[in-house]
Amino acid sequence: MKKRPRIAARACVRRNGAVLLSKYKDHRGFWYVMPGGGQRSGETLKECLIREVEEELGVTVEVHGMMYIREIIADRHENTDLRDGFHQVEVFFECSLPDGGQPELGVSPDPDQVGHEWVDTTRLKDILFFPMEIADKVTDPELNGKYLGEMR
Repeated sequence: MKKRPRIAARACVRRNGAVLLSKYKDHRGFWYVMPGGGQRSGETLKECLIREVEEELGVTVEVHGMMYIREIIADRHENTDLRDGFHQVEVFFECSLPDGGQPELGVSPDPDQVGHEWVDTTRLKDILFFPMEIADKVTDPELNGKYLGEMR
């Protein structure tokens, strides 16, 4: 029996030309994603995002408008380091840190998560950032409200 796609929410927090990313380390070295994670049953995407960011980075985000949606289907890519059959739909939201909140490693970080980093948006193409295909478009308002399709 095939599993249903996993739904996840991601926070795009920008400050002074940089974006806040969760930082991980594995056999590839350091890699980065926007903070967030999987939605639980009975939880709204906004509630999911607030909980996930608190768990990963120890701060509460204010969730604003939806930016875009993408999905990843691991079986369509080589070398994703994702399990066979993995399929995730991610909804990205514009977020902010109220009162100048300072992230740190939260009380329940993800496996392999080693912290966070503010990365200048012009450097996203130079690091192992997921989804790779939007690294040069994170600040592009033309993406807002769009379904970006399936991408790594």
